[in-house]
Amino acid sequence: MADELGLYVMDEADLEGHGFYDAVARSKAIPESMPYEEQKLLTFGEAAKFTLDDPTWNAAYVERMRQLVHRDKNHPSVIIGVSEPRPSMAKTIKLYMIHKALEEGDNFKKPIVLCEYARSDFSLMNDDFVFKFDKISAQITKWSIRGNDILDETNGPQLTFWRAPTDNDVPHDAEVRSVQCSQKPSSTATIVVQSWISPPVLAWGFDTTTTYTIHGDGELRVHILANPRGESYNDKKEATKTGVWSSNVDELITKYEFPQENGNRTDTRWVQLTNNKGFGIQAVLKFEKPARQVGFDLNLQRCSAHELAKAKHPHKLRRSDRFIFRIDRAHQGLGTASCGSGTMAQHQLPFQMIDFTVDLVRIGL
Repeated sequence: MADELGLYVMDEADLEGHGFYDAVARSKAIPESMPYEEQKLLTFGEAAKFTLDDPTWNAAYVERMRQLVHRDKNHPSVIIGVSEPRPSMAKTIKLYMIHKALEEGDNFKKPIVLCEYARSDFSLMNDDFVFKFDKISAQITKWSIRGNDILDETNGPQLTFWRAPTDNDVPHDAEVRSVQCSQKPSSTATIVVQSWISPPVLAWGFDTTTTYTIHGDGELRVHILANPRGESYNDKKEATKTGVWSSNVDELITKYEFPQENGNRTDTRWVQLTNNKGFGIQAVLKFEKPARQVGFDLNLQRCSAHELAKAKHPHKLRRSDRFIFRIDRAHQGLGTASCGSGTMAQHQLPFQMIDFTVDLVRIGL
């Protein structure tokens, strides 16, 4: 719109380094009852230094500025770029502008219109199936077999370490660091994603490597390796029977008066998800480290964990014709903290390296 109307636009790589103010407030024991404006005066300056004065953040700052420049270089309405107070970022804009000016023989007497364009996703296709992968979100966004979509177009397999809080439970960040794709003569394609997943503000989390292997017959294998960085810190199944069970999605959802995590099935050996025509997928989890004696945890929901956590009453939950399929390598026990002790130590999830593989195989397609 700005290009069409002739408006001038100033680009900014907004970093909001003061977002670490909560960590500063805790270290200074600043009470939450203090007015927000007063908290700002005591914390914002020091909070920004968490990243601004840390040289290990320099490459991330520069990369953010570089992406800003390349994202908007085709827009004639963008006439100036503004950076946060880090010299390397300002230098990135200046060097790029000078380089383009020299390349195009410009003498800075007229506006510089930048060009070039790059796509952020790619597709893998053969006669029977289609896979589409988005390099920005590092997710498979399409898996279609003979015209049948296996996945919702916006939600492919995702790695998560969080569940909706239960009444007995007393937010995570994800950063994609690299995406690499390769293909072998045997028609097997491999996508490797390096990510960092952690709670917000805190310094501990997991360095993760997610490997998607797409075979020539349309089978998808997802391998997860998660290495923890930082400090370290199952119980309601004896009444259930082991067997081969068939159910629709809604029968697998437990409807509590207060929306929360529910419907988990532990020690699952395998699961098949099919439609009324018998088409679908089968999932099997294979453990590497640490080994697990029996099965995996399974959950199907019509809303996300974040929607469960946000809703205060069941009628606040939206009903969708689609569902979220969750496979857990492990799942923490529930405990009784709402009226007693927390989760017992043997049912807690220790902070440790995780290495597992999920095989997703088509059925009836």
